[in-house]
Amino acid sequence: MNMYECTIIVDGPKQLEEFKALIAQFSAKLSGEKLWGKRLFSYPINKKESGEYYTMKLSMDPSKLADMRKKLHYSNIVIRSLIIDKKRL
Repeated sequence: MNMYECTIIVDGPKQLEEFKALIAQFSAKLSGEKLWGKRLFSYPINKKESGEYYTMKLSMDPSKLADMRKKLHYSNIVIRSLIIDKKRL
């Protein structure tokens, strides 16, 4: 299991819970969560003007990471996401 840091932008608490359910499908364990707050975007993203920013620490199997990124990219759960390997920081 590798450690990753994930930053996401969601509409609200409902989408955050859906994101947590999604990472549970990939056997990822959430070890920390930090809310940055609701912020306005510089430009509209998917016709949205603002979103809630969260940073989380995850541990998961690296072989499942590509599938999780693909699922996040094509789903409507998050507006934007960024997942980085903690070893490369």
